[in-house]
Amino acid sequence: MKKLTAIILLLCMLMGLMSACKRKRPDENVTPTPNDPNKPTNTEPTVVVPTYKDYGRGTVDYDTLFYVRPDIQSAIDSFDRISEAVTGNTKTPADIIAEVRSLESTLTNIKTMCALSEINYAKDSASEKWKNEHGYVGTYYPLLSQAVERLLVACAKSDHRETFERDYFGYSLEEYSDGGIYTDSVVALIQTEATLESKYSSLNHSNVEITYKRTGTDRIFKGTVDEVKAQLREYFANDDMSYASVLHLIENLYTQEFNKQATSIFVELVKVRRDIAAELGYSSYSELAYETMGYDYSPSDMISLLGDIREYFAPVASELDMEVFYNYFSTNYQPALKRVTLINTLYEVYSEMGGEYADAFSYMLQHGLYDISKKQDNRFEGAFTTYIDKNASPFIFMTSSEFLRDYNTLSHEFGHFLDGYINYGSEESLAVMEISSQALELLTLLKIKGHIHTPEYKYLENLTIFSLINEVILTQGFYAAFEHAVYSLDGEITKDRLESVANEAFRAVYGDGVPKNISLSDVTVTHTMLYPFYVESYVTSALVSLDIFFAESTKTGVSGEGLKLYEALINRGSEHLSFTERLESVGLDSPFSDGKVKNTADTIYYYITGKKFYSEITDMNAA
Repeated sequence: MKKLTAIILLLCMLMGLMSACKRKRPDENVTPTPNDPNKPTNTEPTVVVPTYKDYGRGTVDYDTLFYVRPDIQSAIDSFDRISEAVTGNTKTPADIIAEVRSLESTLTNIKTMCALSEINYAKDSASEKWKNEHGYVGTYYPLLSQAVERLLVACAKSDHRETFERDYFGYSLEEYSDGGIYTDSVVALIQTEATLESKYSSLNHSNVEITYKRTGTDRIFKGTVDEVKAQLREYFANDDMSYASVLHLIENLYTQEFNKQATSIFVELVKVRRDIAAELGYSSYSELAYETMGYDYSPSDMISLLGDIREYFAPVASELDMEVFYNYFSTNYQPALKRVTLINTLYEVYSEMGGEYADAFSYMLQHGLYDISKKQDNRFEGAFTTYIDKNASPFIFMTSSEFLRDYNTLSHEFGHFLDGYINYGSEESLAVMEISSQALELLTLLKIKGHIHTPEYKYLENLTIFSLINEVILTQGFYAAFEHAVYSLDGEITKDRLESVANEAFRAVYGDGVPKNISLSDVTVTHTMLYPFYVESYVTSALVSLDIFFAESTKTGVSGEGLKLYEALINRGSEHLSFTERLESVGLDSPFSDGKVKNTADTIYYYITGKKFYSEITDMNAA
């Protein structure tokens, strides 16, 4: 076991901080056609309130939880006192273990407060309070990791090492017998990385400054976006039409300045992450990221998979886009969808599915374990699921588009919620965790059919498959190819050099025949900025999730078979398995197996058209 893995395991065991990471859907800029111009009505009912049920989890309502800054330094000091006792042999192993266990409630509180801080910061990234709390965690978490490592080193060098391994850690500490890796210089680099990430996260209307010159006048408006909007509101007085007419120009200026600052931050992030990997003794940052994410395949495996996507998936996507999706989306508007209808409809779907699907969704509604609201200035535009340890409960944050694609977003996040509900927040490889969400999104598509009108279902079906092919497998594959290339670079890191790499990565996934000039801002998205090497879990999990979908669909499988696979996968029990082992345990093929990408592309083409792309076989059961 490598040193970093041991630190991660202990931190997860004690405080589960890794489960607080945002698990976001890929950036969805998918609106193939103009939105329906007819505004939705405001005549909807309220969100359904399920009949009360005791779920035996000791959960309290979310709105009764209040944030209080956790004293992380006190926890660090406690770890250091225990380490000193181990080194000085002043306490028995039993007493040492008891003291470590006594920290569990403190660390549970730290984890809970970190989750609450993240949720509130996502609601309003312009808030100085939540910006400061976000930065506080980024500063102290590396120091906590360092303190944990000091304990591991002390226990590894102790005469009682075997007792500590057997009675508490559950794994060998031999790796730590020659010391740790979290030097002061490593901690400083990680803190620098956290500062840069926080700087990116805080880019919003309240602090990005722009200059707008009113056409045909000498009037210039300067300041933050919020300030310029206020100036324009005053300038136009009661002329609402003129005020509204310039808002898109202001947003364009904001986007330009946002991209300029984001790309500058990314250049610095690449440099510091490369330095972190070198300081920690890794040959590349990809090696470090793979260990952190729990991937059990190699970077070369992933690069080979992306090559298969270029060879077999990109042609199928191109064909479907031209022959099916372009024609459909050019003649159909995306229906509007209000928040209440979204929640109540999925409540009906999961209630009908029964079992843990029904329990988990009712539990979420009963305890208010979600924040689903429409877009507002300075509100995070995506969605994520986190885990609140004090409640032993997941929590969904989602900014709705108020259009039909919200069914995809919420069912995706509910897949994470269901995973956290069933497994009490315990985690495996990120590649496994993403199957929980992507597969349920696809299964929900099949189960929602009788709950929405036929035209809406047809649109949702096309949008779901279009998004999975183009926005997940291809776009996230492109981001993955970019990250692998970027973090293998030697020498100077510049914006121009990274932009050149981005264009090469685009061709590596989409093929040379796709004309597109990529700018660095095209790849400086949330995941590459804040969660490097996360994106490839979308690709691998999508290929596996399609197997589950095909097994459930009556077009390509047998109804009920996909649900059995999904339930076997998500009910993991206490045994911790790697990505490959978990797939094997439920009878699913690895996305890296021979011919996998080609077969998946063929089957998705058949699902849409009723024909095979790479063969003449039309009977899927015969295939």
